[in-house]
Amino acid sequence: MVDVILLFRIIMPTGKTVFAQIMDLVPDYELEKCIDKYKGDYKTKKFTCRDQFMVMSYAQFTRSSSLRVVEATLTAFSSKLYHSGLKLMHKSTLAEMNENKSWLIYKDFAQVLIKRASGLYKDDYFRIGLKAMVYAFDSSTIKLCLSLCPWAKFHHNKGAFKMHTLMNLRGSIPTFIWLTEGKVNDMNGLDVI
Repeated sequence: MVDVILLFRIIMPTGKTVFAQIMDLVPDYELEKCIDKYKGDYKTKKFTCRDQFMVMSYAQFTRSSSLRVVEATLTAFSSKLYHSGLKLMHKSTLAEMNENKSWLIYKDFAQVLIKRASGLYKDDYFRIGLKAMVYAFDSSTIKLCLSLCPWAKFHHNKGAFKMHTLMNLRGSIPTFIWLTEGKVNDMNGLDVI
């Protein structure tokens, strides 16, 4: 809860919340290009892809565990949402948007952000004195409900998928992400890279 309060704390000189100041760093023009490329806001009346991005970013910053928690915290801080650039969004609306909006919008936008972040760290050197690039490769297993996602068979009637990630250790920036069934070994990810 402390994280949520900190995100909504208003910084006096600018009058913006901490969350709004962080989101000011997001290149709106690049986000709009990604949205237009996949016609993300086609026939949209009330909530845009940008609104979805803002709410999901808020959920990530506050480590929200479910859409119900996101809705509850947005409702609790409804008087401060305008100054944060957020809109009150019910969990059913957010779930529908997450289901129907093209994920490619956010994939392309993530590539824009990764490129921008990589530029910020290009001249940094490691403490151990290496000038060459150093990468780390690991995977995370994300549990799923097998009845809702029958394609995600893991083992013993459990569902999961794996996110294999190659990280550039200069800035901790992901350079490659590969999503697979939960059974796939990390060695197969190295073959794909």
